[in-house]
Amino acid sequence: MNLVQTQEGAEYVWGVVLGAYPGPGLRVHLLGSPHTPSHTDTESSYAASELVVAGYSPLTLGPGLTGWTLLAIGQGAQATNQQAQWAFGLACTVYGGWMELTGTGYSWFGWLFDAPFVFGGGGGPFYLVASPTLISTP
Repeated sequence: MNLVQTQEGAEYVWGVVLGAYPGPGLRVHLLGSPHTPSHTDTESSYAASELVVAGYSPLTLGPGLTGWTLLAIGQGAQATNQQAQWAFGLACTVYGGWMELTGTGYSWFGWLFDAPFVFGGGGGPFYLVASPTLISTP
């Protein structure tokens, strides 16, 4: 799974993680049909492929440092949020996802898993940990 983000988007996401921007956190959405992320995507590009199944709704990761831990690595830092989890009630397939700044309607980045996660007739639990890495370069 590869994730590419613009510098502007990355600065804003890190501002949210570090608490520099007050207000909402980041909302995690899941894709229920294949959609290959592109730098030209908008929230509506992703929303057309959003997962629809019992037990799913987008989850908000806390604003500021709520739920985030930071770890210094090499020339930067890695932030990890608490584990997001869903309990799907029916069969479904998860292809990837995207994040938005809660309530703004703006997508910050998206991803497509290398292979989709397929859930049979009874559904089941799905776990995801957001772990962006900030790398400082001269």
